[in-house]
Amino acid sequence: MRKDFLGSPSRPRPKSVSLKLGIVVGLSWLILALALPVLGDVSPPEQAPGSNLDPNQATQVRMVSETVVIDIQPSEPNQDERTLADDRAKAQVTATFLMRNLGDNDETMQVRFPLESADSSATPPIEAFTVKVDGQTAITSTIYNKFGPRDRYINWAAFDVTFPAQQDVTLEVTYQTRPTGYLPAARFGYILETGAGWRDTIGSADIIVRLPYTATEENVLLGPNRTNEGAKYQTTPGGQFVDNEIRWHWDDLEPTDADNLSVNILVPQIWQQIVTARAAVDAQPDDANAWQTLAQAYEAAVTNDFPTESNDPYAALSERALARAAALSPDSPQRLTDLAQLQWDHLTVQAFLPATDPTLPSIINELHQALTLDPGYEPAQNLLAEVKSLVGAAAAPASLDRCDQWRSVRAGRR
Repeated sequence: MRKDFLGSPSRPRPKSVSLKLGIVVGLSWLILALALPVLGDVSPPEQAPGSNLDPNQATQVRMVSETVVIDIQPSEPNQDERTLADDRAKAQVTATFLMRNLGDNDETMQVRFPLESADSSATPPIEAFTVKVDGQTAITSTIYNKFGPRDRYINWAAFDVTFPAQQDVTLEVTYQTRPTGYLPAARFGYILETGAGWRDTIGSADIIVRLPYTATEENVLLGPNRTNEGAKYQTTPGGQFVDNEIRWHWDDLEPTDADNLSVNILVPQIWQQIVTARAAVDAQPDDANAWQTLAQAYEAAVTNDFPTESNDPYAALSERALARAAALSPDSPQRLTDLAQLQWDHLTVQAFLPATDPTLPSIINELHQALTLDPGYEPAQNLLAEVKSLVGAAAAPASLDRCDQWRSVRAGRR
């Protein structure tokens, strides 16, 4: 079993799942075939009940503009041992659409909104759903209808909208939702491609993700997810960081699935732990305990299964912070063993490590140094035995003279 650098058992990192959440209003065939809740632009129904449109006639209603605000806040966990992100964050979503009927005839249609995903058992439902049409709360009903090309049936909210000829209509949809995914990351998304069902392009589109603290490239994860499955799980490039917001803007957008937005963040509690631990180190830079707490905070933010191989930035920061804690505790075999354990845990698959792995000398030296300080220190003995059994001759013990020499070099660097 994998252990953390305090020596206590920890669960293996689970594989990540993608998160799509939010709104889709309209054509079921325009919705991505995802077994997850999706968030996307309003779109006209394929054949609107009560509409004066011919079924073969395209709508004359254009989406002139849209503004979507995804306000993310921390949430208290329901279960201490859960590794899912859905109980650590929540989002209040407000999507405002300015629609204009460019035709000469009024259009009346039923607009639909999915209240659950095609796999509702795997994702949290949408809550507190409301719709306003030109500022007036719309009456909604619930219908049971197909979701996407897989023809799965789910519950939808449905409401009637009349688009007068040559006039504007404002639609505002609000609701609450939670992310899916595994800690420490939480993924939110927005599906733009459903807006292609309206006439012409989307005149302008703005999506704003709002965090409860300053948004940076540290707490907004810009790389691939922990399983390295590719760019589709990265935070969409092009977002501008402005205070506590990430903002995306498009003009004259004809959206396709390539334009769908994804944002992947550290859950707020984990980021706050890092901020607090950094402040403690700044206040007491020679406090070994403060550096070890910072190392723990960084380690909690590691998002990759194989941190060393994938160059996970938080894994590297965790190792550096714990190395500083060890340097400040030169007579502590525990700190040296903790550091060796952390580096060992960050390697890909220990059983298949080549003897030439560049991390091994550091791990071996730290364990030998710990055993020089205390030959009977059992955690160091156990880890050294594990390394030797999996790697072989590369982990053969160095002489005590070599350990003493290494210790002198280390002391000199301090």
